[in-house]
Amino acid sequence: MITALARIVTDFFLKYKAINNEDADIYQYGNEIIISSVIDLLIVFILGFIYKELLNAVLFFISFLLLRTFGGGYHANTYLKCKIIYIIDISVVLFLSKYAVFIYNLHTMILISMFSTTVILFLAPIENPNKPLSESETVKNARKSKVLSVILCLMIIVLYRINKEISLTLLLTYFSAAAAMIIEYLRKGGTVHEDQKENG
Repeated sequence: MITALARIVTDFFLKYKAINNEDADIYQYGNEIIISSVIDLLIVFILGFIYKELLNAVLFFISFLLLRTFGGGYHANTYLKCKIIYIIDISVVLFLSKYAVFIYNLHTMILISMFSTTVILFLAPIENPNKPLSESETVKNARKSKVLSVILCLMIIVLYRINKEISLTLLLTYFSAAAAMIIEYLRKGGTVHEDQKENG
């Protein structure tokens, strides 16, 4: 559905000569990303209202999006699978942050934070086959991933004393992004870049 909608938009641009035929594939991919992101945002708002946790849902969306943008991670082979995984992911995070907050303690926070930080420091960024990274982009994304990790950890620690539910939401989001990196790393046979896979 997403691909078909993006094709309609791309064909519209081509029809009115807003883009060149040579750039059609680039715009097609860009339109797919935009439509996919809009659907993700709708999912966030719908589930946020269902769980009555709109703020936590938005925090998940923003932090997860940033971590995935710069750190990479597992990508399903169809948009449908991707959205199903996304719905399950955010549902689990919102459910646990709301109903498991009473068992959330300092030890849990430290262990999960350390694990997630270690994963991101050593693996990020994991390259998306559909969007290869240049050497300079890899360095920049690695740096941005590390900065995001530090900021997120500080927020998790500070909010632990102020609002445990929000702290737990960010912690679970952090862990989810790290888990996606591990899955993609293992799926690629222990590589983070496509050229490593080809040369291996």
